[in-house]
Amino acid sequence: MMSNPQPAPLFSASLLLARNGIYGLAWLDAQLIVTGRFGELASRLEIGEPMHAGMPILADYEDDIHALPSDGVTSFELPGILLVASPDEARPRIDISVFRHASETPDRSTDPAGMSGEADQATGAFLLLITRASHQSTTDVAVARLQRDRRMLLEQIEQQKLELEKANAELELCNRDLEDYASIISHDLKAPMRILRYLADDVEQGVEEANPEKIHEACTALKGQSRRMSTMLSQLLDYASLGRNKDALEVIDSRQLIGDIVASLPCPDGFAIKIQGDWPELTTYIAPLDLVLRNLIDNAIKHHDLKSDGWIEITGTQQGEHLNITVADNGPGIPLGRQDAVFFPFRSYRLDGDGQYLPNDDLSHGMGLAFVKRTVESVGGKLTLASDPGTARGSQFSISWPTHQPPGAAN
Repeated sequence: MMSNPQPAPLFSASLLLARNGIYGLAWLDAQLIVTGRFGELASRLEIGEPMHAGMPILADYEDDIHALPSDGVTSFELPGILLVASPDEARPRIDISVFRHASETPDRSTDPAGMSGEADQATGAFLLLITRASHQSTTDVAVARLQRDRRMLLEQIEQQKLELEKANAELELCNRDLEDYASIISHDLKAPMRILRYLADDVEQGVEEANPEKIHEACTALKGQSRRMSTMLSQLLDYASLGRNKDALEVIDSRQLIGDIVASLPCPDGFAIKIQGDWPELTTYIAPLDLVLRNLIDNAIKHHDLKSDGWIEITGTQQGEHLNITVADNGPGIPLGRQDAVFFPFRSYRLDGDGQYLPNDDLSHGMGLAFVKRTVESVGGKLTLASDPGTARGSQFSISWPTHQPPGAAN
Protein backbone atom coordinates (compact mmCIF):
# COMPACT_ATOMS: atom_id res chain seq x y z
CA MET A 1 0.00 0.00 0.00
CA MET A 2 1.40 3.40 -0.94
CA SER A 3 1.81 5.80 2.00
CA ASN A 4 0.48 9.36 1.94
CA PRO A 5 2.80 11.91 0.26
CA GLN A 6 5.14 13.72 2.64
CA PRO A 7 4.74 17.51 3.09
CA ALA A 8 7.85 18.50 1.13
CA PRO A 9 7.01 16.52 -2.05
CA LEU A 10 3.40 17.66 -1.77
CA PHE A 11 4.39 21.32 -1.60
CA SER A 12 6.80 20.85 -4.49
CA ALA A 13 4.06 19.31 -6.62
CA SER A 14 1.67 22.13 -5.69
CA LEU A 15 4.23 24.73 -6.62
CA LEU A 16 4.93 23.00 -9.94
CA LEU A 17 1.24 22.88 -10.86
CA ALA A 18 0.71 26.50 -9.88
CA ARG A 19 3.68 27.75 -11.90
CA ASN A 20 2.46 25.83 -14.94
CA GLY A 21 -0.90 27.57 -14.82
CA ILE A 22 -2.92 24.57 -13.66
CA TYR A 23 -4.35 26.40 -10.68
CA GLY A 24 -4.05 29.63 -8.68
CA LEU A 25 -5.13 30.85 -5.25
CA ALA A 26 -6.12 34.22 -3.86
CA TRP A 27 -7.11 35.29 -0.34
CA LEU A 28 -9.83 37.93 0.09
CA ASP A 29 -10.90 39.90 3.15
CA ALA A 30 -14.49 40.48 4.20
CA GLN A 31 -14.74 43.38 1.69
CA LEU A 32 -13.42 41.12 -1.09
CA ILE A 33 -10.09 42.97 -1.23
CA VAL A 34 -7.15 40.77 -2.30
CA THR A 35 -4.80 40.15 0.66
CA GLY A 36 -2.62 37.46 -0.95
CA ARG A 37 -2.20 35.39 -4.12
CA PHE A 38 -0.40 32.33 -5.42
CA GLY A 39 0.20 30.95 -8.93
CA GLU A 40 0.20 32.26 -12.48
CA LEU A 41 -3.57 32.05 -12.83
CA ALA A 42 -3.93 34.50 -9.92
CA SER A 43 -1.44 36.99 -11.35
CA ARG A 44 -4.23 39.24 -12.63
CA LEU A 45 -5.28 39.91 -9.02
CA GLU A 46 -3.33 42.70 -7.31
CA ILE A 47 -2.85 42.68 -3.53
CA GLY A 48 -4.77 45.57 -1.97
CA GLU A 49 -7.14 45.87 -4.93
CA PRO A 50 -10.79 44.71 -5.08
CA MET A 51 -11.33 41.22 -6.44
CA HIS A 52 -13.28 42.46 -9.45
CA ALA A 53 -10.46 44.81 -10.53
CA GLY A 54 -8.45 41.81 -11.73
CA MET A 55 -11.44 39.65 -12.72
CA PRO A 56 -14.35 41.91 -13.78
CA ILE A 57 -16.59 38.86 -14.29
CA LEU A 58 -16.83 38.53 -10.48
CA ALA A 59 -18.27 42.03 -10.03
CA ASP A 60 -21.74 40.66 -10.79
CA TYR A 61 -21.56 38.03 -8.06
CA GLU A 62 -20.36 39.82 -4.93
CA ASP A 63 -23.71 39.32 -3.14
CA ASP A 64 -23.57 35.58 -3.86
CA ILE A 65 -20.04 35.34 -2.46
CA HIS A 66 -20.95 37.25 0.69
CA ALA A 67 -23.86 34.83 1.22
CA LEU A 68 -21.56 31.77 1.47
CA PRO A 69 -21.65 29.90 4.80
CA SER A 70 -18.44 29.67 6.86
CA ASP A 71 -18.10 25.91 6.55
CA GLY A 72 -15.10 25.83 4.19
CA VAL A 73 -17.01 23.32 2.03
CA THR A 74 -19.82 25.15 0.29
CA SER A 75 -18.52 27.07 -2.69
CA PHE A 76 -19.62 29.59 -5.27
CA GLU A 77 -18.81 28.28 -8.76
CA LEU A 78 -18.28 29.95 -12.13
CA PRO A 79 -17.26 27.33 -14.71
CA GLY A 80 -15.84 27.82 -18.19
CA ILE A 81 -14.81 31.51 -17.95
CA LEU A 82 -12.82 32.81 -20.93
CA LEU A 83 -10.24 35.31 -19.70
CA VAL A 84 -9.73 38.49 -21.71
CA ALA A 85 -6.11 38.76 -22.83
CA SER A 86 -3.93 40.97 -24.99
CA PRO A 87 -3.58 39.93 -28.68
CA ASP A 88 -0.25 38.18 -28.11
CA GLU A 89 -1.44 36.22 -25.05
CA ALA A 90 -3.23 32.91 -24.90
CA ARG A 91 -6.82 33.07 -23.73
CA PRO A 92 -7.23 30.26 -21.23
CA ARG A 93 -10.65 29.15 -20.12
CA ILE A 94 -10.85 28.76 -16.35
CA ASP A 95 -13.14 27.55 -13.57
CA ILE A 96 -13.54 29.77 -10.52
CA SER A 97 -14.50 28.56 -7.05
CA VAL A 98 -14.84 30.71 -3.93
CA PHE A 99 -14.96 29.37 -0.34
CA ARG A 100 -15.50 31.19 2.93
CA HIS A 101 -12.88 30.38 5.58
CA ALA A 102 -14.06 28.80 8.80
CA SER A 103 -11.09 30.73 10.23
CA GLU A 104 -10.03 34.03 8.72
CA THR A 105 -6.27 33.22 9.02
CA PRO A 106 -4.79 30.56 6.69
CA ASP A 107 -2.83 27.69 8.26
CA ARG A 108 0.84 28.27 7.36
CA SER A 109 1.79 24.65 8.15
CA THR A 110 -0.07 23.41 5.08
CA ASP A 111 -0.51 26.55 3.00
CA PRO A 112 1.67 26.34 -0.11
CA ALA A 113 1.27 30.07 -0.61
CA GLY A 114 3.92 30.54 2.01
CA MET A 115 6.43 29.25 -0.51
CA SER A 116 5.66 31.81 -3.17
CA GLY A 117 6.73 34.94 -1.37
CA GLU A 118 3.60 36.72 -2.66
CA ALA A 119 1.20 35.81 0.13
CA ASP A 120 3.31 35.56 3.24
CA GLN A 121 1.10 38.09 5.02
CA ALA A 122 -2.18 36.88 3.47
CA THR A 123 -5.21 36.74 5.69
CA GLY A 124 -8.76 36.68 4.52
CA ALA A 125 -12.37 35.67 4.96
CA PHE A 126 -12.55 34.04 1.52
CA LEU A 127 -10.37 31.73 -0.55
CA LEU A 128 -10.58 32.05 -4.34
CA LEU A 129 -9.48 29.00 -6.34
CA ILE A 130 -8.75 29.32 -10.06
CA THR A 131 -8.25 26.18 -12.14
CA ARG A 132 -7.69 25.66 -15.85
CA ALA A 133 -10.97 24.43 -17.33
CA SER A 134 -11.08 20.97 -18.87
CA HIS A 135 -13.87 21.94 -21.28
CA GLN A 136 -14.82 24.84 -23.50
CA SER A 137 -18.56 25.06 -22.76
CA THR A 138 -20.04 28.27 -21.33
CA THR A 139 -23.51 26.79 -20.90
CA ASP A 140 -23.40 26.90 -17.10
CA VAL A 141 -22.39 30.55 -17.11
CA ALA A 142 -25.12 31.40 -19.62
CA VAL A 143 -27.74 29.61 -17.53
CA ALA A 144 -26.57 31.36 -14.37
CA ARG A 145 -26.78 34.73 -16.05
CA LEU A 146 -30.24 33.96 -17.43
CA GLN A 147 -31.42 32.98 -13.96
CA ARG A 148 -30.00 36.17 -12.51
CA ASP A 149 -31.63 38.27 -15.25
CA ARG A 150 -34.92 36.47 -14.66
CA ARG A 151 -34.78 37.18 -10.93
CA MET A 152 -33.99 40.84 -11.54
CA LEU A 153 -36.84 41.07 -14.05
CA LEU A 154 -39.29 39.52 -11.57
CA GLU A 155 -38.19 42.03 -8.93
CA GLN A 156 -38.74 44.88 -11.38
CA ILE A 157 -42.18 43.53 -12.27
CA GLU A 158 -43.10 43.27 -8.57
CA GLN A 159 -41.97 46.85 -7.99
CA GLN A 160 -43.99 48.03 -10.98
CA LYS A 161 -47.03 46.17 -9.62
CA LEU A 162 -46.69 47.99 -6.30
CA GLU A 163 -46.38 51.33 -8.08
CA LEU A 164 -49.39 50.49 -10.24
CA GLU A 165 -51.45 49.56 -7.19
CA LYS A 166 -50.51 52.85 -5.56
CA ALA A 167 -51.42 54.76 -8.72
CA ASN A 168 -54.76 52.92 -8.92
CA ALA A 169 -55.48 53.79 -5.28
CA GLU A 170 -54.71 57.45 -5.95
CA LEU A 171 -56.88 57.36 -9.08
CA GLU A 172 -59.73 55.81 -7.10
CA LEU A 173 -59.38 58.56 -4.50
CA CYS A 174 -59.43 61.22 -7.22
CA ASN A 175 -62.52 59.67 -8.80
CA ARG A 176 -64.23 59.62 -5.41
CA ASP A 177 -63.28 63.27 -4.92
CA LEU A 178 -64.78 64.19 -8.29
CA GLU A 179 -68.00 62.44 -7.36
CA ASP A 180 -68.08 64.23 -4.01
CA TYR A 181 -67.47 67.62 -5.57
CA ALA A 182 -70.08 67.01 -8.27
CA SER A 183 -72.60 66.05 -5.60
CA ILE A 184 -71.77 69.10 -3.48
CA ILE A 185 -71.99 71.49 -6.41
CA SER A 186 -75.22 69.97 -7.79
CA HIS A 187 -76.95 69.71 -4.41
CA ASP A 188 -75.46 71.70 -1.55
CA LEU A 189 -74.56 74.85 -3.46
CA LYS A 190 -77.92 75.02 -5.20
CA ALA A 191 -79.81 75.82 -2.02
CA PRO A 192 -77.98 79.07 -1.17
CA MET A 193 -78.06 80.03 -4.85
CA ARG A 194 -81.87 79.69 -4.85
CA ILE A 195 -82.09 81.77 -1.68
CA LEU A 196 -79.96 84.48 -3.29
CA ARG A 197 -82.32 84.55 -6.23
CA TYR A 198 -85.39 84.79 -3.94
CA LEU A 199 -83.76 87.61 -1.96
CA ALA A 200 -82.97 89.45 -5.19
CA ASP A 201 -86.65 89.15 -6.10
CA ASP A 202 -87.55 90.58 -2.66
CA VAL A 203 -85.25 93.55 -3.24
CA GLU A 204 -86.82 94.15 -6.64
CA GLN A 205 -90.31 93.93 -5.18
CA GLY A 206 -89.35 96.30 -2.35
CA VAL A 207 -88.14 98.84 -4.92
CA GLU A 208 -91.39 98.57 -6.87
CA GLU A 209 -93.42 98.97 -3.67
CA ALA A 210 -91.14 101.77 -2.40
CA ASN A 211 -90.78 99.78 0.83
CA PRO A 212 -87.37 100.66 2.37
CA GLU A 213 -87.85 98.28 5.32
CA LYS A 214 -88.38 95.31 3.03
CA ILE A 215 -85.40 96.32 0.91
CA HIS A 216 -83.23 96.62 4.02
CA GLU A 217 -84.28 93.19 5.34
CA ALA A 218 -83.69 91.56 1.95
CA CYS A 219 -80.26 93.19 1.58
CA THR A 220 -79.25 92.11 5.08
CA ALA A 221 -80.31 88.54 4.33
CA LEU A 222 -78.57 88.78 0.94
CA LYS A 223 -75.30 89.72 2.65
CA GLY A 224 -75.69 86.78 5.06
CA GLN A 225 -76.25 84.32 2.25
CA SER A 226 -73.30 85.77 0.36
CA ARG A 227 -71.07 85.15 3.39
CA ARG A 228 -72.52 81.66 3.67
CA MET A 229 -71.65 80.91 0.04
CA SER A 230 -68.15 82.28 0.54
CA THR A 231 -67.67 80.10 3.63
CA MET A 232 -68.91 77.00 1.81
CA LEU A 233 -66.59 77.57 -1.14
CA SER A 234 -63.62 78.21 1.16
CA GLN A 235 -64.33 75.02 3.12
CA LEU A 236 -64.76 73.08 -0.10
CA LEU A 237 -61.34 74.23 -1.36
CA ASP A 238 -59.78 73.27 1.99
CA TYR A 239 -61.42 69.86 1.72
CA ALA A 240 -60.08 69.43 -1.81
CA SER A 241 -56.49 70.14 -0.77
CA LEU A 242 -56.61 68.15 2.47
CA GLY A 243 -54.25 65.17 2.45
CA ARG A 244 -52.01 66.61 -0.26
CA ASN A 245 -50.40 69.41 1.72
CA LYS A 246 -48.67 68.25 4.90
CA ASP A 247 -45.94 69.48 7.17
CA ALA A 248 -42.78 67.48 7.83
CA LEU A 249 -42.90 64.32 9.92
CA GLU A 250 -42.29 64.83 13.63
CA VAL A 251 -41.76 62.62 16.66
CA ILE A 252 -44.47 63.63 19.13
CA ASP A 253 -45.68 62.62 22.58
CA SER A 254 -49.29 61.67 21.88
CA ARG A 255 -50.25 62.00 25.58
CA GLN A 256 -49.01 65.57 25.69
CA LEU A 257 -50.78 66.36 22.42
CA ILE A 258 -54.17 65.12 23.62
CA GLY A 259 -53.67 66.93 26.94
CA ASP A 260 -52.90 70.22 25.19
CA ILE A 261 -55.96 69.87 22.95
CA VAL A 262 -58.31 69.19 25.88
CA ALA A 263 -56.85 72.11 27.86
CA SER A 264 -57.44 74.50 24.95
CA LEU A 265 -61.14 73.68 24.46
CA PRO A 266 -63.82 75.52 26.49
CA CYS A 267 -66.04 73.22 28.61
CA PRO A 268 -69.24 73.99 30.54
CA ASP A 269 -69.09 73.80 34.31
CA GLY A 270 -69.54 70.22 35.48
CA PHE A 271 -68.54 68.75 32.12
CA ALA A 272 -65.92 66.01 32.59
CA ILE A 273 -63.21 64.91 30.12
CA LYS A 274 -61.17 61.85 31.07
CA ILE A 275 -57.97 60.75 29.30
CA GLN A 276 -56.92 57.13 29.83
CA GLY A 277 -55.00 54.24 28.28
CA ASP A 278 -51.60 54.13 26.58
CA TRP A 279 -50.23 57.08 24.61
CA PRO A 280 -46.89 56.27 22.89
CA GLU A 281 -44.56 58.48 20.90
CA LEU A 282 -45.51 58.76 17.23
CA THR A 283 -43.58 59.59 14.08
CA THR A 284 -46.34 61.30 12.16
CA TYR A 285 -47.76 64.53 10.72
CA ILE A 286 -48.76 66.51 13.80
CA ALA A 287 -51.16 68.97 12.12
CA PRO A 288 -53.54 66.30 10.71
CA LEU A 289 -53.64 64.39 14.02
CA ASP A 290 -54.33 67.61 15.91
CA LEU A 291 -57.14 68.46 13.48
CA VAL A 292 -58.77 65.04 13.90
CA LEU A 293 -58.69 64.94 17.71
CA ARG A 294 -59.66 68.59 18.14
CA ASN A 295 -62.68 68.23 15.86
CA LEU A 296 -63.96 65.05 17.50
CA ILE A 297 -63.63 66.38 21.04
CA ASP A 298 -65.01 69.82 20.15
CA ASN A 299 -68.03 68.23 18.40
CA ALA A 300 -68.71 66.02 21.42
CA ILE A 301 -68.78 69.10 23.67
CA LYS A 302 -70.84 71.37 21.40
CA HIS A 303 -73.47 68.79 20.47
CA HIS A 304 -73.94 67.42 23.99
CA ASP A 305 -77.43 67.94 25.43
CA LEU A 306 -76.44 67.46 29.10
CA LYS A 307 -73.91 70.20 29.63
CA SER A 308 -73.60 69.96 33.43
CA ASP A 309 -73.65 66.15 33.58
CA GLY A 310 -71.87 65.45 30.33
CA TRP A 311 -68.67 63.48 30.01
CA ILE A 312 -66.17 62.43 27.37
CA GLU A 313 -63.71 59.54 27.67
CA ILE A 314 -60.63 59.57 25.41
CA THR A 315 -58.77 56.24 25.37
CA GLY A 316 -55.49 55.35 23.67
CA THR A 317 -54.39 51.78 22.95
CA GLN A 318 -51.29 50.82 20.98
CA GLN A 319 -51.81 47.79 18.75
CA GLY A 320 -48.92 46.78 16.50
CA GLU A 321 -48.00 49.71 14.28
CA HIS A 322 -51.19 51.65 15.00
CA LEU A 323 -52.48 53.78 17.86
CA ASN A 324 -56.18 53.11 18.40
CA ILE A 325 -58.00 56.15 19.82
CA THR A 326 -61.63 56.22 20.95
CA VAL A 327 -63.60 59.37 21.77
CA ALA A 328 -66.76 58.31 23.61
CA ASP A 329 -69.47 60.49 25.20
CA ASN A 330 -72.83 60.19 26.93
CA GLY A 331 -74.54 62.63 24.60
CA PRO A 332 -77.75 62.10 22.58
CA GLY A 333 -76.02 59.84 20.04
CA ILE A 334 -76.46 59.69 16.27
CA PRO A 335 -79.33 57.67 14.77
CA LEU A 336 -78.33 54.69 12.64
CA GLY A 337 -79.96 56.23 9.58
CA ARG A 338 -77.88 59.41 9.91
CA GLN A 339 -74.44 57.91 10.53
CA ASP A 340 -73.28 57.77 6.92
CA ALA A 341 -74.57 61.25 6.19
CA VAL A 342 -72.67 62.96 9.04
CA PHE A 343 -69.39 62.25 7.23
CA PHE A 344 -70.55 64.04 4.05
CA PRO A 345 -69.64 67.69 3.51
CA PHE A 346 -72.34 70.09 4.81
CA ARG A 347 -74.42 67.25 6.29
CA SER A 348 -74.32 67.86 10.07
CA TYR A 349 -77.46 67.54 12.22
CA ARG A 350 -78.79 69.03 15.46
CA LEU A 351 -81.52 68.19 17.96
CA ASP A 352 -84.66 70.32 18.02
CA GLY A 353 -86.72 70.99 21.14
CA ASP A 354 -88.59 67.69 20.79
CA GLY A 355 -85.45 65.59 20.45
CA GLN A 356 -85.77 65.26 16.66
CA TYR A 357 -82.73 65.51 14.37
CA LEU A 358 -82.84 68.36 11.90
CA PRO A 359 -80.27 69.66 9.37
CA ASN A 360 -77.78 71.98 11.07
CA ASP A 361 -77.33 75.32 9.32
CA ASP A 362 -74.30 76.22 11.45
CA LEU A 363 -71.59 76.11 8.80
CA SER A 364 -68.79 76.07 11.37
CA HIS A 365 -69.65 72.37 11.76
CA GLY A 366 -70.73 71.63 8.22
CA MET A 367 -67.35 70.16 7.18
CA GLY A 368 -66.05 68.97 10.56
CA LEU A 369 -66.56 65.22 10.31
CA ALA A 370 -65.89 65.25 6.56
CA PHE A 371 -62.50 66.80 7.34
CA VAL A 372 -61.87 64.27 10.10
CA LYS A 373 -62.65 61.21 7.96
CA ARG A 374 -60.66 62.45 4.99
CA THR A 375 -57.66 63.34 7.18
CA VAL A 376 -57.56 59.92 8.85
CA GLU A 377 -57.75 58.14 5.49
CA SER A 378 -55.04 60.38 3.98
CA VAL A 379 -52.42 58.98 6.40
CA GLY A 380 -53.49 55.35 5.96
CA GLY A 381 -55.74 55.24 9.03
CA LYS A 382 -59.35 54.30 9.59
CA LEU A 383 -62.32 56.01 11.28
CA THR A 384 -65.48 54.27 12.52
CA LEU A 385 -68.58 55.37 14.41
CA ALA A 386 -70.66 53.35 16.91
CA SER A 387 -73.93 54.80 18.18
CA ASP A 388 -77.48 53.57 18.69
CA PRO A 389 -79.69 56.07 20.56
CA GLY A 390 -82.52 53.54 20.47
CA THR A 391 -80.74 51.32 22.99
CA ALA A 392 -78.26 53.57 24.83
CA ARG A 393 -77.08 57.15 24.95
CA GLY A 394 -73.79 58.29 23.53
CA SER A 395 -71.50 57.95 20.54
CA GLN A 396 -68.05 56.46 20.11
CA PHE A 397 -65.66 57.49 17.35
CA SER A 398 -62.73 55.07 16.88
CA ILE A 399 -59.53 55.98 15.04
CA SER A 400 -56.72 53.68 13.90
CA TRP A 401 -53.67 55.95 13.35
CA PRO A 402 -50.24 54.71 12.10
CA THR A 403 -47.54 55.11 14.77
CA HIS A 404 -44.77 55.42 12.16
CA GLN A 405 -45.84 57.34 9.06
CA PRO A 406 -43.30 56.90 6.22
CA PRO A 407 -42.40 60.06 4.26
CA GLY A 408 -44.51 60.50 1.15
CA ALA A 409 -47.01 57.87 2.23
CA ALA A 410 -49.87 60.25 2.48
CA ASN A 411 -51.89 60.80 -0.66
